[in-house]
Amino acid sequence: MDEAASLLFSPVHHKNIDLATADMQGVLARNPRLYEHEQSRWTLATIKATISWLKQSSLSGISRLLKRLAISYKRGRQTVHSPDLLYNEKVARIRQARLQVQREPHRFAFVYLDEHQVARNATIARSYSGRGQTAQPAQQYAGFNSMFRLMGAFDAHTGALISKRCYRADVKTFLLFLVQVEEQYPDVEELFIALDNWSVHVNKEVQASLDARHSKIRLLYLPTYAPWLNPIEKIWLKLNRERTHMHEYFEKTKPWREWVDQWLENMREGSQEILRETGVLLLVSLRLPTPESLLFPKVHL
Repeated sequence: MDEAASLLFSPVHHKNIDLATADMQGVLARNPRLYEHEQSRWTLATIKATISWLKQSSLSGISRLLKRLAISYKRGRQTVHSPDLLYNEKVARIRQARLQVQREPHRFAFVYLDEHQVARNATIARSYSGRGQTAQPAQQYAGFNSMFRLMGAFDAHTGALISKRCYRADVKTFLLFLVQVEEQYPDVEELFIALDNWSVHVNKEVQASLDARHSKIRLLYLPTYAPWLNPIEKIWLKLNRERTHMHEYFEKTKPWREWVDQWLENMREGSQEILRETGVLLLVSLRLPTPESLLFPKVHL
């Protein structure tokens, strides 16, 4: 029996590989500094120093053991956690507005708003090709890679997408788009718009303009750095999958724009399928975590 195998059957785990795996994963899921190691990530040496039943093992033996326990040395993932202290309050306001629209859709409407940039050059993505054959090419234009922006408002009740293609995304353009969105809801008493905290969105001129023309729009700002709360992000992902990845319209700008415009036109009506695909139907039903559960998660010893 090799050294790595013998470790699995140490008296600590009574020959139970699942117990050994849980023990190892429970340690590696925590910060090494909790175990008095002044470093930001685990190494074989710190694992050996921390787990008592590995004290007599070699580093190579521990490496083989980790492989046996299906624990890999992985590249980390870049992530940003929303630091917004009003996170729960903002989510609660948005959830309340969504519920209001569900109860009285003839009086209220709710949309998620965001911008997206589309480039002339095809973006590279996976596609099927025969084994041993050259992969599908992503043609690139030899000249300037021109781009345009899309402004979109995604209806959380119908799944319809209101959009505007533009080449500048300044305050003036944003205000014109808000007028366009509001015109689509002539009969509602109040139009809720959830959007992120981009500088154009929070510019003081925006609310002043809405107040000046007695707009029925009510802006609901999402928590900072929380794109997972905006389902229109999945609309843009769908656009990329179906239109911008690996497309062949790189030589002429007009066919390229028409290729994207056609997709946007198809999204105008909305459907239950789109609502399911974007997860909109789930957002309003999720229970909000309590502050206590966020700050002091339960630890099962």
